[in-house]
Amino acid sequence: MKGFTVLILISAGLLALRCGGNSNPSGSDDHRSVIFSDNFENGLSKWDVFRNGVYDTYDSLRTTTGAFHGGSHSVVSDSNHCGIMKQFTSLVDTGDIYCEFYLMAKAAGQSDFMVSLAKPSGSSGGDSYLYGMGFGSNDSLLCAYFDYTDGTHMVHTKNIAPILPDHWFKCAVEINYPAAKITWRVDGAVADTLPLPALMNIQVLKIYRDVAGAQGPLQYFADDITMYRPK
Repeated sequence: MKGFTVLILISAGLLALRCGGNSNPSGSDDHRSVIFSDNFENGLSKWDVFRNGVYDTYDSLRTTTGAFHGGSHSVVSDSNHCGIMKQFTSLVDTGDIYCEFYLMAKAAGQSDFMVSLAKPSGSSGGDSYLYGMGFGSNDSLLCAYFDYTDGTHMVHTKNIAPILPDHWFKCAVEINYPAAKITWRVDGAVADTLPLPALMNIQVLKIYRDVAGAQGPLQYFADDITMYRPK
């Protein structure tokens, strides 16, 4: 009887390990098929140099222990015209795609800081399409969609909430190819939706601070980014 009790306890312990909280901030578990994740604990080894086409190379973001959501590091911008990007070797263009991440600003800085999924337009520079979330130069957390293919440069943005210094926003961009729909979420709540204007394929993931807006060490942070498909 004692052996049977030990067996039950061992089985329960294994079940708890399988079903319990995952210490990996990427959220990689039995319910997700992770495409890419980074918590910035090991520098920027997973990222590529940020290029806006072939002629415009941005300065790099840097990792820091000055602020973080999980672990002990995040990535931070110190000036305009800086960023990092992840180029995917195979196109992401099927199923239901989520990109989750955390954003924080030390202060309202009147500059643009964005995490986005994009399709580059080619060697001439820029993006054909871009879906993202970030802080705008109006000091608001916003969601954004840009389409530079139709000659009119369609832009859809929506202000969601004012910057709250030292507050980590949980952000998510969902691109649902079967439903032809894009959804933006903040702290688990839907912030905006839009019919997917074009069934674009995702080729790059970007974190960057744009050339527009105020200059200087305004300290915008990103952390715990995960791109995945639900199982």
